[in-house]
This record gives sequence, C-alpha cells and structure tokens, in this order.
Amino acid sequence: GLRNADSFRALLGGKGRDVREAVEPQAHNAPVVNLRGQLLYKSFAELLGKRPCYNVPVVAFDGKSVLDEPKHFPNGVFWNGLDGNNCQGWTSSRGTGSASALANDALLDEESKDCGQRNIVLCVERDNARSVARRLRAKRA
Repeated sequence: GLRNADSFRALLGGKGRDVREAVEPQAHNAPVVNLRGQLLYKSFAELLGKRPCYNVPVVAFDGKSVLDEPKHFPNGVFWNGLDGNNCQGWTSSRGTGSASALANDALLDEESKDCGQRNIVLCVERDNARSVARRLRAKRA
C-alpha cells in the first residue's frame, strides 16, 4: 500500500558499492525522516557519521515501529554491510556480515552478525529531499 515503493533502495554495502551511494551526493544534506515524518537525523551525512538517531522509531513499510514487532523483526538488528562485510554479497547464509542493533540508536554501527540470522534491511528513498519535505509538511498539518 505504499505509494512509490519502487523509489526505495536498501541501505546496504556490497561488492563495489558503498552505503553512501544509496543516496545521491547532492541529497546528503537532506534530513532523514521515518515514514511518519519524524526526524531521525538532520542529514544523511549525519547518519553516515554513525551518530545516534533522535529518539523516534524506525518504522516498517506498514508504519509500525520495528522494535514493537518482535514477531516480524525478532533480532532488532539490520544489515548494513559496512566495510565489505556482507555475507558474500548478500548471497550466503554462512559467515558474518556487518549489522547494527536498533537498541544502540546508531543506525550504522558495525557489529559482526551470523549471516544465517533473519535481520532487517533499512531502506532509504531515492528522491529523498522532495519526499522528506512532503512528509514534514504532512506532519505539521
């Protein structure tokens, strides 16, 4: 039910792809908000700086907080593949991959997790600046 769902891209590093490439360089100064329009970071660059996010929930595409849905997100962890640690290009359940625990608040932490775990994939919207502005206006209205 999410409009323009195809405009989202996984925030994953992989072979030859850095997580910074998920958002166009000119959008690195745009705010990062969740689907509810709540501010997570003042900018994508701030998120990349591995700083803790503001005290608002990371939400799934259905609008529910991922921390409140242990049935669907049992580990409270999401993959990021920083520094090339990415479960053999996200094709294997063997070995380890870089991930972040949502409870730590920093969305780009580097923890080594077993590739066999079922974890979350954080997504960002490609057309970030316009979408963020739209969500912030809707939140204020």
